[in-house]
Amino acid sequence: MPPPFSQTEFIHLVRSLASLDSGGAPVAVLAIPIRDFEVSHAARFLTQEEQDRAARFMFAADRRRFVAAMACLRSILSVACDTAPAMAPLKRTDLGKPYLPDSAFQFNVSHAGDVVLIGLAHAVAIGVDLEPRSAETRVTGLARAILSATELRRLSNSPDAPSSLSLLRTWTRKEAVSKAIGLGLSLPFPSFDIIESGSTLMVEAHQSALRQNPWTCCDLDLGPSYIGAVATAAPVPHRMTAFVDWRHIIGLAGALRKPTKP
Repeated sequence: MPPPFSQTEFIHLVRSLASLDSGGAPVAVLAIPIRDFEVSHAARFLTQEEQDRAARFMFAADRRRFVAAMACLRSILSVACDTAPAMAPLKRTDLGKPYLPDSAFQFNVSHAGDVVLIGLAHAVAIGVDLEPRSAETRVTGLARAILSATELRRLSNSPDAPSSLSLLRTWTRKEAVSKAIGLGLSLPFPSFDIIESGSTLMVEAHQSALRQNPWTCCDLDLGPSYIGAVATAAPVPHRMTAFVDWRHIIGLAGALRKPTKP
């Protein structure tokens, strides 16, 4: 598992990725445990539209994950943009990928169970996905919905059937790639292969949307309960993963302080 991250290290990381003025890692992935996160700590750091969306969640756990993810993301953007979290100019494409207009600062978010995953990059498209190990049962029997024809042929020549864990890992890798492109689940997973090339996983595309960049992905070590992956639009020579306390993140922008009255 990655080491814990201090607030000072976090500030330095975000500022360096926003401007890449420190020669640091061009890609970073933050794993943020939110088991003890309380919505009341950070709901005010969301826009009114985001607060309204949070209120519509039927289940408290889904609301907590959404609010935690948005509060952490907006606090990160507040550091990058030097503004209040709710004022950060966060936009979304028609297919829902978040971005900052006219900025080289790239990011992506995933959340599941009690963890929020945020990928950060400088000038390279990035996507992340996170799934709990308990999701293995959901992918059993879905090989044809996940694997390409090439991957299925390779599988047919193997004496072993794919395990539910291997299918879940492939799903996670492919969703990270699809999110990096900005297509989400609208990109058919059988339309591309994930090929191991040393310690890197290369993407071999069967359609033009993927051929524009040399997409790669990497598995993330998130402990025994979760499976994660990060994908980028180019091979990344220096990537880091770290656990960060959510208080360190939203505390940056004063999320735990009472807002001042005008």
